[in-house]
Amino acid sequence: MPFDPVADAITSVFAAYKALDADSEERREQLRQIASVTETSVNASPRSLSDAAAFCLDRYVDAELDYQTAGDRGLGRMTDHIRRLAAKHRDVVRAMNSQTRLGLRRAVARHVACGYVWAAWRYELEPESSVSMSSDALLSMWVPAIYSPPFDVKTQSSDEDDIKTLWFSSTCKPIHDVLVGAGATWDFSETVGSDQAIVTHYFTAGMLLRMLEHRPLTVTERLGVVTGLTFLSRQSSAAISANRQKRDWRDWRSLINGMDSINPGFFSGIEGRDSLITTIAAFVWNAAEGDIEFKKRCVATALEEAGFRVRLRETDTIDLPGLDLFTPTKANSALSNQPAAPTDVSRASYYGSPWCPVFASPFSSTRRLLELIQH
Repeated sequence: MPFDPVADAITSVFAAYKALDADSEERREQLRQIASVTETSVNASPRSLSDAAAFCLDRYVDAELDYQTAGDRGLGRMTDHIRRLAAKHRDVVRAMNSQTRLGLRRAVARHVACGYVWAAWRYELEPESSVSMSSDALLSMWVPAIYSPPFDVKTQSSDEDDIKTLWFSSTCKPIHDVLVGAGATWDFSETVGSDQAIVTHYFTAGMLLRMLEHRPLTVTERLGVVTGLTFLSRQSSAAISANRQKRDWRDWRSLINGMDSINPGFFSGIEGRDSLITTIAAFVWNAAEGDIEFKKRCVATALEEAGFRVRLRETDTIDLPGLDLFTPTKANSALSNQPAAPTDVSRASYYGSPWCPVFASPFSSTRRLLELIQH
């Protein structure tokens, strides 16, 4: 039977729901109801990749599993700080037999497809069969957006965050298992180039693929994505690369001035304001040398100097508004109608460390470092 990444992803998600357990039969019944409601709502619409999306996914996964081409950079990156997976584990992937390598490829494709289905289900998008965009057009729009998302992909509540993490973990862990089983060491950290960050981008890539099919970017928006990614990457290169002198976090003004000179008006309006906030915060966070509290203070200082009022929280997270171009017409009824989960549910390894997505993209609002109170 031909491999179907969407069907495999859905099967993995349903299995993850069924693996959840509780300490009483009453609570187990609640979990069974949650699994049943989810399965019914996911299956209520046909779930498949459009032809254009299948083309894009194949191209992206092929690139991520390329261990032969020299260099570490993959599709959509302007630098090699986020290495393509097979380049990061080149020796391990090269030593794999063809069957194991195929298993890794399918695991990556399944994970991207899981993000694709999540977006379709979460935002209740129309069936994929209605997509009319050409494969080349979708690919050229999608690839630059993967590491500079033009849409706000953050969760709207802690319940949604738990559900999304369950979906993410159901298809993330198999990638880990194939690599570690072949002798690789998996990096669970939240650093930019960690394995956990790499696979987080895979899930987000799937989401963006479906969202861009539903709501293609205008020429101006595409220019904004490419311009922002180019300049932030150049500045990040100077800030992160061990082979260069680390940029001072106070250089955020040079970054903003450079982006504005190339694309005047990029930071104007509501969307531009949100982009300005995320750009400053991402650059300062990467460039500031110190612990989490120090980085938070630096980000807060820079944002205040730029005219935004912020307040530090007793956490290492922040809500940064993204470029919220994508606005669903209605909330997903399946999220709001699910029975409440038991408070003492044993969530195995699916919720929390180590299987939480990192969402480390510098333009992604789901990287929470500060709470914006007024801007």
